[in-house]
Amino acid sequence: MNSYPAELAKYPANFEPGHFIIHFPGNAPDKEKGRIHWNLDMAGFHFKSRTEFPDALERCGLLGAGAEIGVQKGHFSNHILSKWPGSKLYSIDPWVHQDDYRDPANTPNDEHDIRYAQTIELLKHHGERSEIIRDHSINAAERFEDKSLDF
Repeated sequence: MNSYPAELAKYPANFEPGHFIIHFPGNAPDKEKGRIHWNLDMAGFHFKSRTEFPDALERCGLLGAGAEIGVQKGHFSNHILSKWPGSKLYSIDPWVHQDDYRDPANTPNDEHDIRYAQTIELLKHHGERSEIIRDHSINAAERFEDKSLDF
């Protein structure tokens, strides 16, 4: 979940330290400026690298289903599935150009089609533990019952 304490503070009754696993995109200097370590302390996790994410999930007993939102070529979904003994990972991405979305990953549709195909190929060896959902996260969220995902 890309989220920051200022946003979480809007919902204090719903937030307790440890409820969220927070990933902050960007490079290391940007993370330092954004007080990444304070934010991670609030979440109860201390990562040197996001490659440690599957180990943290296992340590916390989060071995049910989880979701990665924003998959691009599927490399991190593959990493999670390769290192984490959980039951299922949903890899969710619309793989479509969005006119109102400013991000280097927001490429033309033909590139998104290539990335989607790469993701399918990369994750197919994980079998039933992997499900790829090509849709916007707001729509994909409707497929899941509340509290049905560990992360």
